[in-house]
Amino acid sequence: MDFRPTWLYVKRHIVTGMLYFGKTVRDPATYHGSGIHWKRHRSKHGWDEVETLWTRLFTDETKLVRYALRFSTRNDIVASSRWANAVPENGLGGSMPGSGKGRKMSVESSAKKSLALKGVPKTLEHNEKNRQAQLGKKVSRKTRAKLREAASNISDETRAKMSAAKKGRAPHNKGKAGPSPSNATRRKISDALRGRPGSFMGHTHSAESRAKTSQALKGRTMCASHRRKISEALTGRTGIWRWKNVDGQRVYYKTEDM
Repeated sequence: MDFRPTWLYVKRHIVTGMLYFGKTVRDPATYHGSGIHWKRHRSKHGWDEVETLWTRLFTDETKLVRYALRFSTRNDIVASSRWANAVPENGLGGSMPGSGKGRKMSVESSAKKSLALKGVPKTLEHNEKNRQAQLGKKVSRKTRAKLREAASNISDETRAKMSAAKKGRAPHNKGKAGPSPSNATRRKISDALRGRPGSFMGHTHSAESRAKTSQALKGRTMCASHRRKISEALTGRTGIWRWKNVDGQRVYYKTEDM
């Protein structure tokens, strides 16, 4: 995909004062923008009641993307009620997610976009809007299968890069207390899981994994109060899945069966 000289512009609706930040390869003086919220706003309050406040021409793709994204972030164009932008403007697409389906960005353009995005912060409002947009969406079985396959084929080099990138970062939920399920919800979960064998049933850890676990647990002791709580929790309970060695084979059973 060859890069074409591109204009960035800021439009304002004369009647309402609503602002819109966009890009075009046409004449920005006559082109009034195509954002979905912006077009709805113009349709409601006056289609041609638009004035151009600012324009700038870019002939370098990297500079275009960097400037557009930083402008989007610094002016908070997605979360702010002053702007009609639904997504951050990147200077390349400028459209709603999904509208470019079937179009593939070149490797060079992808690399430039990635470079321009590095170090560009996102506001809390932007992150929350992205989170809300994903709520309720269902992933198809085909997509889930692809995700599982991709996750299982991560190279050692990629894993090392992911590990290095996360080192020193505090977990996103550190210090945050999530909603605690009610007693009614706890009972429903308990009833739904009662009688089911564990998800690891029928599987065994390798000798290497057992050795690592043993080494990691050496020297650890369980405090008296912890042992007492476990004992009290298990007292009188039946239906707990356990296993024992029978002729060299693990046999799983419930405590009420054997």
